[in-house]
Amino acid sequence: MSTVRKDDNWVVASREVVNLCMGDARLDLRAATLTSHETTIVIQGIMCSAKVIVPDTLRVECDGTAIMGEFRQKNAGAAPTADPSAPLVRVVGGVLMGECIVYRTGAAVGEGSLAVDGIKGWKARRRSGRLS
Repeated sequence: MSTVRKDDNWVVASREVVNLCMGDARLDLRAATLTSHETTIVIQGIMCSAKVIVPDTLRVECDGTAIMGEFRQKNAGAAPTADPSAPLVRVVGGVLMGECIVYRTGAAVGEGSLAVDGIKGWKARRRSGRLS
């Protein structure tokens, strides 16, 4: 019943495991440093919500299982296809009565849509006058 947040500048191991029980996780890779050319993020949870935000310069593979929930990749806007030699991020795992959504976006941190950047994005749009 807690929150896991990894954003700003953080170092991503070649394998990250996130276990959730009635909590939520937000992993933002846009300002992160990857330690490997292939990174695997394992999401395992019960009654949870997980967001993984990946810049459009990286390749993404999303393959997970959801029971009474959702495990999918969502492109924010028309994200271009990443270079075939770009680092690969694999998001795998399973959720029960929860969701894991992998967002692939070109937006800078704090500039994405409300679904991607939450209140930080809402405040940035409000300051810029794009939100009344």
